[in-house]
Amino acid sequence: MRKNILYICLPLLFTLLGFANLHAQSNLQIIKSNPKCATSYAVFVDSKTFDACKAEIMEYKKVLESEGLGTYILSAQWNKPEEIKAQIEKLAKSKQTLEGFSFVGEIPIVRALKAQHMTTALKRSEYTNPKEETAVASDRYYDCASLKWNFVGKDTINPLHFYYALEGEGAQHLYPEYYSARILVPEEYAKTVGIDKYELMRRFFKKAVEAHKEQNQLDNFIYFAGSGYNSDCLTAWRQQQFVFNTYFPQAFETSKGNKFLNFRQEPVMKYTLFHQLQVPGTDMFFFYEHGAEDTQYINGSYPARSFEENVEWLLRELRNSYRRVKDAEKRAEFAKKACADYGLSESALSDAEVEKWAKADSIAKMDKDIHLPDLAKLTTSPRFTMFNACYNGSFHVPGYVAGYHIFNDGRTVVTQGNTVNVLQDKWAEQLIGILGLGARAGFWQKEVATLESHMVGDPTFKFATPERFIGDRAETLCVEDINEVLATKCFDREFWEGVLSDNDQNNPTKRSDEYAPLFRALAIKNLSKCDLTSDKSGMTIGENTPFSDQLLDIFKKDRNMVVRLQALYALSMCADKNFQEAVALGFDDVSEMVRRQSAHFTGRIGDPAYAEKIFKTVENSLETQRVQYASESALVSLAHFAKEPMNGYPHPGFYFNFNRDNYEFDPNYKSDINHPRIQSEIRAFRNHPEHQQYENLLNLLADTNVEKLTRIYIAEAFGWFSQSMYRKEIVGGLKNILAQQPSMDDELKDEITKTINRLEFKIR
Repeated sequence: MRKNILYICLPLLFTLLGFANLHAQSNLQIIKSNPKCATSYAVFVDSKTFDACKAEIMEYKKVLESEGLGTYILSAQWNKPEEIKAQIEKLAKSKQTLEGFSFVGEIPIVRALKAQHMTTALKRSEYTNPKEETAVASDRYYDCASLKWNFVGKDTINPLHFYYALEGEGAQHLYPEYYSARILVPEEYAKTVGIDKYELMRRFFKKAVEAHKEQNQLDNFIYFAGSGYNSDCLTAWRQQQFVFNTYFPQAFETSKGNKFLNFRQEPVMKYTLFHQLQVPGTDMFFFYEHGAEDTQYINGSYPARSFEENVEWLLRELRNSYRRVKDAEKRAEFAKKACADYGLSESALSDAEVEKWAKADSIAKMDKDIHLPDLAKLTTSPRFTMFNACYNGSFHVPGYVAGYHIFNDGRTVVTQGNTVNVLQDKWAEQLIGILGLGARAGFWQKEVATLESHMVGDPTFKFATPERFIGDRAETLCVEDINEVLATKCFDREFWEGVLSDNDQNNPTKRSDEYAPLFRALAIKNLSKCDLTSDKSGMTIGENTPFSDQLLDIFKKDRNMVVRLQALYALSMCADKNFQEAVALGFDDVSEMVRRQSAHFTGRIGDPAYAEKIFKTVENSLETQRVQYASESALVSLAHFAKEPMNGYPHPGFYFNFNRDNYEFDPNYKSDINHPRIQSEIRAFRNHPEHQQYENLLNLLADTNVEKLTRIYIAEAFGWFSQSMYRKEIVGGLKNILAQQPSMDDELKDEITKTINRLEFKIR
C-alpha cells in the first residue's frame, strides 16, 4: 500500500515542483528595446522597484532610445545570479550589440572568491580567514563572460549575497564584454533623510533623464588630493595638470575649467570641499584619497603654520592617545612619560583636563574627514564623481559613500569607486579622456575594470561631443559616433591601426591637434586587446612580437607622457624583452607615473641588472616619494634577500627597513615547510616575488609529501610572477607537474591551471 502511495505522490510532487519553477520564471517581465537602434542596453530591476518607479524608468528608456541606444527593461523577483546571467546571454545573441546593463534595486550580489589576482591590492588568505572577510563584491560575474565560476553558497545573513569561486579554466585577466553599474539606494541614507527608498529612486531617474537631455561638454572639473595617499608626492600632484590637459584639453581653455586642490591648503579641508562639490557647473570631481565604506579621509595631520598650532595639535593627539588607554595604571604611566618627553605640565594630561577638551577634540577629529552624515546634507553638483580610494564604492553595505553622492537632490548621476581596498599606485584615470569625447561613462569603466571597481548610478550618461567634431566624417575615429565604435570595433585590428596611424605625432595635419594623443592612447589599448586574443600557439613565451616592437618604438619616441604610459602598460601584457628594455628606459622619463610604474615593474621582472638604476633612484630622487617607495619595494625582490651586498651597494633592508628571516627552500627545510610562518613567507611572494627561488618552489610544488595547503600557496604565489624574467620556465614547470600527476587533488590542480592561464595572459 505504501509503495502505491509513493507511486501516486511522486508524479504529483514533480508536478508541483515544476509548477513552482514555472511560477518563479513567470514573474519575469521583459520590455523589448527599439529594434531600429544599432546597440542595446538592459535595465535589470526587481519587481517591487519597477512597480514603484515604472513611469520614471520608462522615461529613462525613452530618452536613451532617442539617443540611439535600444533599451530593454527586465523586471522580476530575481532569486539567484544565474537567472540574470542567463538573460544576459540571451540578449547577447540579439542582432543589436549589447553595450551593457545596470542593476536597479534588489539584484543578487556576487561575492567573488579565489580571484584576488584580479584585484589591485587585496591579498588576504582565503584558507585561514572567513569568506565574508576575503570575498569581493563584484559584478565581473555578470559583465565579464570569459570568466568561469563555481557556486560556493548563499550568505546566511544577507539573502542577496552569493559566493562564487573563480575557476582556473576560464580567463585570468579582466577584459569585460559589457559595462555595468549598480543603482541601489543606501538603506542608511534613506533612514537619515527620512525619505522612502522608492521615492529616492524615482528622483534619481528623473535627474538621469534631465542629464541626458542637456547638451553639456566636459569642460569643467575639480581634482582633489587627500593626505597619506600618492598625493603626498607634490611632484605627482603637480604633473597631473599636464596629464589631465591630455585628457580634457577643452577644460584648459580658461582658468575656470580646471581646479587642482590639495589637503595641505587648509587645516580643515572638508568644508572647502563641501563648497566645491556644490558649485554649479562642475562636470567631474576626482577624489584621490584613502577611504572606507562610510568615510572619505581628507586631512590627516596638518603641517602647522605657527608654534601655537604645533602645541595645539600635539596636545590634541596626546589627549586622544590618553583616552585610548583604558587601564588606569597604564594611563597614568602614559601621562607621566608623555609630559616628561615633551616638557609639559603633568596637569596637561589629567582626567579633568582631558574631559574639558573632550567635545572640542571630538569635533576636531570629525572635521578631518568626510562622513556619511556630512554627505547626507549635501546637494552635489558634479555629473560624475570618481573615487580613487578604498571601499567608497561598497554598494553591498547599508551605507556607502558613492550612493550618498548620487541619491541626494544634486546633479550627480554616476560615480565610480571600489568595493574593497585598492592599490595607491594604480593608474586610476587611464583613458578617462574618452568621456570628454562623448563616450558613455560605462565604456570608460569597462576599459579600466578591476575585480573591485564599479560604477554606481547611470553608466549610459555621456557628455556632449566637442563642437569641433560635430559633422566631421573625415576622422578615422568618428567621434560623433564614438559609442558605436567602442561597442562594435573593440577587436577590429585594422580599424585601430588606422586610428593610430592617422593620429601619429609626425602627421602634419595632426601635429598640433590637442586630441591626437588621446586617440593614440585609445588605439594602443585596443590594439593590445587584439594582440592578446591573437593566435600565439607557435610562439615561445616571452618572444618579442611585431606589435611589441611597435610599442617599444612608441614608448621611445612619443612626446606625450600619457601615450608613453599607455605603451608601457601594453608592453607589460607582452612581458617580453621589449618590455624589459622599456622598463629600464622608464627610470629616466619625465613622467613621474612612468618612473613609478617602471620601478614597480623591475620588482615584477626580477632582473638584478636593474639594481644600479634603482639604487641611484633611491639616493637621488627625494622629490618623488612614490617612485622612491616603489624602488625600495622592488629592491626586496631584486636582492632576493641576499646577505651579501649587491653590486657594491648595501642590502636593500638598509633602505626599506624590511627584515625577515632568509628562508631558503631547500631539502634541509622540508621538515618545517608546512609551518604557518613559512606558509606566510610563501604568500608574501605575491608582494615581493623571489624570482631566483622559482626552481626550489617548483620542486616543493611537485613534492606530494608537502602539505596540500602549502602547495596551493606556492601555486597561487606563482600567479604574481606574470612579468618575471623566468616566466617561460615557470609555465613549463607548472605544466610538467600537471602532466606528471594526473590524479592530483582538484583544488590544487585548479590553482595551478589558474596560474598558468594568468602567466600566459589568457583573456578569452
